[in-house]
Amino acid sequence: MSCSCSSSSSHQWKHDVFVSFRGIDLRNNFISHLFHGLDQAGIDYFSDDNREDTGEEIQGKIFRAIHRSRFALVVFSPNYADSKWCLYELVEILECRRQLKNHGHMVVPIFHGVKPADVSNLTSGSEFARGFERLCMNRRDDAQIRLWRDALTEAKHFSGFDLKHHANGNESKLTEIVVKCLIEKIRPTRSLYFVKNTIGADHLAEDVISLLGTCALSRRTRKSFLVGQKEEVRMIGICGKEGIGKTTVAGVTCNNILGEFDCFVFLDKIGEANRSDLLGLQKKLLQNLMKVKGLKTYDDIHTNINEIKSIMYRKKILLVLDDVTKKEQMDYFGAGERESFHPGSIIMVTTRDRTLLKVLKVDDEYIVKGLSPDEALQLFRRHAFKREEPKGYEELCKNLTHYAGGHPLALKRLGSYLSNKSKDHWHEILNKLVRSPHLDCIDGDNSSLSPPLQSVGPYGGQGGVSYDDGTYTGVRQISVLVKSVIESITIDYDQDGCLMRSLKHGGHLDGETYTVKLDYPNEYLTSISGHIRDDQTPIVIQSLKFHTNRKTYGPFGSEQGESFHFPQVDGAKIIGFHGKCGKHLDSIGAHFGPISHAYPFEVVGPFGGSHGMDIWDDGKYTDVRKIVVGFDSVVKSISTLYDKYGHPVGPLSHGTNEGGKTYEIKLDYPHEYLTSASGHTEKASGVVILKSLTIHTNVKSYGPFGTAEGRYFSFPYTGGKIVGFHGSCDGPRLESIGAFYEPIPHTYPVKVFGPFGGAGGDSWDDGQYANIKRILVRYESSINSIDFDYFNMDGSIRSTRHGSKLQGRIYEVILDYPDEFITSVAGFFTATMNSLTFRTNKRIWGPIGREDGQYFSLPSEAGKVISFFGRSGDSLVSIGAQIELHSNMLYPFKSVGLFQSSSGSSWELYPFERLDLFRSSSVYCWDNGNEHTNVRKIIVEFETSKWPFIRSIRFQYEEENKKMWQLEAHDGVDGNTLNVGRNVKIHTIEIHDPDEYLTSISGVRLGGIRSLTFQTNKRMIGPIGKEWGKHFSSPATGGKIIGFYGKSGEQLEEVGAYFEPISCLYPIKSIGPFGGLGGCVWDDGTFSGVREIEVMYDFVIRGIMFVYDKSSEQVCSVMHGSRTGQFKSKVSVCFSLSDS
Repeated sequence: MSCSCSSSSSHQWKHDVFVSFRGIDLRNNFISHLFHGLDQAGIDYFSDDNREDTGEEIQGKIFRAIHRSRFALVVFSPNYADSKWCLYELVEILECRRQLKNHGHMVVPIFHGVKPADVSNLTSGSEFARGFERLCMNRRDDAQIRLWRDALTEAKHFSGFDLKHHANGNESKLTEIVVKCLIEKIRPTRSLYFVKNTIGADHLAEDVISLLGTCALSRRTRKSFLVGQKEEVRMIGICGKEGIGKTTVAGVTCNNILGEFDCFVFLDKIGEANRSDLLGLQKKLLQNLMKVKGLKTYDDIHTNINEIKSIMYRKKILLVLDDVTKKEQMDYFGAGERESFHPGSIIMVTTRDRTLLKVLKVDDEYIVKGLSPDEALQLFRRHAFKREEPKGYEELCKNLTHYAGGHPLALKRLGSYLSNKSKDHWHEILNKLVRSPHLDCIDGDNSSLSPPLQSVGPYGGQGGVSYDDGTYTGVRQISVLVKSVIESITIDYDQDGCLMRSLKHGGHLDGETYTVKLDYPNEYLTSISGHIRDDQTPIVIQSLKFHTNRKTYGPFGSEQGESFHFPQVDGAKIIGFHGKCGKHLDSIGAHFGPISHAYPFEVVGPFGGSHGMDIWDDGKYTDVRKIVVGFDSVVKSISTLYDKYGHPVGPLSHGTNEGGKTYEIKLDYPHEYLTSASGHTEKASGVVILKSLTIHTNVKSYGPFGTAEGRYFSFPYTGGKIVGFHGSCDGPRLESIGAFYEPIPHTYPVKVFGPFGGAGGDSWDDGQYANIKRILVRYESSINSIDFDYFNMDGSIRSTRHGSKLQGRIYEVILDYPDEFITSVAGFFTATMNSLTFRTNKRIWGPIGREDGQYFSLPSEAGKVISFFGRSGDSLVSIGAQIELHSNMLYPFKSVGLFQSSSGSSWELYPFERLDLFRSSSVYCWDNGNEHTNVRKIIVEFETSKWPFIRSIRFQYEEENKKMWQLEAHDGVDGNTLNVGRNVKIHTIEIHDPDEYLTSISGVRLGGIRSLTFQTNKRMIGPIGKEWGKHFSSPATGGKIIGFYGKSGEQLEEVGAYFEPISCLYPIKSIGPFGGLGGCVWDDGTFSGVREIEVMYDFVIRGIMFVYDKSSEQVCSVMHGSRTGQFKSKVSVCFSLSDS
């Protein structure tokens, strides 16, 4: 819901009433009584005691007041017509009436000691007529006299009040009649300035009004209901996100019911109010309660509170407290205790904090859900087109509105931003949103979609060389090297989901390294403080503290010297750093950007009750695959199977369904996704329960489940998809439900990352393809060029080259199409691209080139890279990728391998040639299949002679019925007999624990498989055999091995594995080890967290030692390796129990 004021459709009234009267007749009697009555009723009127004394200047002021007053009271008294100023006012009032009749302007005559006939009959000889004759006697302007005469004649046609006829000559009674009439006419038409011409607020206001005492209240019965309801003080909470329309809904609600109250006060922006603002709001409340203009209040908040409480009980008040953030703010206005209010009063509280409403113990709450798709489109058009919508914009408007959902503030900003922009620019913005469906991807000039960037600092010395990282989406991690001063700082930024690591700002290599790892994106930097060394040169940064929205990290370094603190930038977070550095960190400053992500619907709800003790939160995933709802007459349980980057997670279940019905919703994943949920709630024995639930997808609706009776609720229109649920349970029932949302690029399955690198050269974009077959990189000190061979949708191949024709060294990436595909790219760059590393679903290719400069990395779990784009000239300048999201793919790790000894793969670690010394002339393929549920036993036979190798391997699998299946040995000698001899050993691996399973396989190959190592989710087994040759390993798939396949002859030639996803959220309890296979095995066990890491090093890592946290106690490991390294570095991790 939103509002927009337009001079063409509504007039801006400053006053309720303008009174035209003859001062010598009425000022000290009737008019003084009338003004007092208007004050008591809260009716605003124009007052100027000296208006009859001077000429042109005061006349202009009076005429402006006439045009800004909704009602004009003309009090005709015996001497009214002998005043030219009274008649000037009358003429202007009638002219205003003609101009503003359609805007609600009204003229009300009051006859005080004058008959209505005397006003129009100016020849009757009455005192009124004689006064008019006296005025005209000395004037020669016949035209002006004619205007006055016509005005007096016209006035008789308006219905009004007669002192004698309506009040029997009693002025007090006449005053009461006039004021009552004005109250009835003014209050229904008096609108708050921000609720005029609203879109989508009326039906929401009806919902709020229904909470005032009944759940089924219509417009027709509202007035009679409010008059006849039980006289009690009620407090209603209106809750919702920033910009969702809480204030507007409260305003429209009040406009519809304020006529039933003695006093109405709307106090806005309480959460932002400082002391001066609070005093002003208290004064506004007191003025409305006491009906005294120019009321002087105390300059003390607590004294005013006592004054408010002492008089609030006297009147039935409609009080709105807008944007409340703390319970204490209620006390400032006497609203902390309901006993302070007159029976029948209503308190409305708007807030973003739903938990605050629990603390306030509101009688009922209403969650503002935003606009419907049609209302959203209407609001967007209002702000995008100041006049009539031009032709050809219909589809553009619909597509753009999708990305703001039903969020009024986002729709206003997007529409206003696009207003007066060319149609080509509209298409540009739509393309940006299609690729990155967040409104903050729009960073055009003068964008009104987010607050402008601000920079502070730098603070510190003037030495060193300037650095400026620029701005990013946010900060993930900061590493600080500390010795006697801050030696250097390195920042890991986030750029639209990609990692961007800054250069090291500073010099020395040795010292203690402290790492601050933020819970990004939920945690963000708000400020930095520290100390500057100022007692010796160079002047540098001596200590640093990092302040986030959650806590403070540090201090790091010595807190001596001159202190500094970044100023707090309201509504902003740090998104980049700048300053100076040399051998040390000389100075530091920051760039600030908006805190909130511009997608307005990340969390919705929960809807339902709020008393359940079992509060649950499934978190956020990639998608939803299946939902099972348990119900009878109410909703009892919900069980959800999620998808996390192609892996099933769950089902996660909440509530119980003993004896009830169940309904399974199996979505056509990934084409069908959840868009909303709706249902009914009902209060029973003081507890709100979920009576019914309906699930909505982009294809259809499922339900309702339960009984569709009671109070209706619906998730808002977001333009996104549900990726997680949260809520609460009350005993055996589901009490409430809410959802986590993510924006979806509509009809666009590809996300764009980058480009990363320099800004020179010419841009290129390879488009989109089905997959990548081959990548050829030519490099020297930087990447000279890069070639891609793509598969088109029809299977044909297209080749591209980007960069120079210089040859250099060649690195070739040949993918095992179609089973292998690229999932991520990382590298280093300066002005050009220096290094590249490609990660696939099976292995890592690279690094290729020189790892020097700024580091970047694409997220490794987003999906499949289907093409590249970037810039190039004499070398590769930058590179980006288009990724087909995992939500459009199946589980990517169906099988991994075969791992073998091939001669042409450029990814192998050592340049050995393939040796066929032990390869049999008779090699056969074997495949155990992927229909098993687990691996329970592995028997490995290996040769220990001069040329060791794995002779054979045998597996025992567990089937779905829990039966075991034993397979024959895979070798080329005897399919059933193991070859036990002097140089042959047998290693048996048994997995008895039902919760244990294989997660990866690694080994060494050279002319065949020479050793094998198996990793489970609980332990590492091996190596089995001789580790001589080239190492191989399966990637971390997040799955478990359910079968093997390979090739065998006189020995095991090749081996591969089938994987299936694991249904738990994070199955891997240990990973690695990575590196060589020599030395002694060590295992520190598990702890609460890691506090410190000490590394001894020179040209290699000599040793490493860990300081762990175990239930808040410090535990030190032994030094793994040697202490003989030339350098020592410590990394202190900012660890707290809440992080673990």
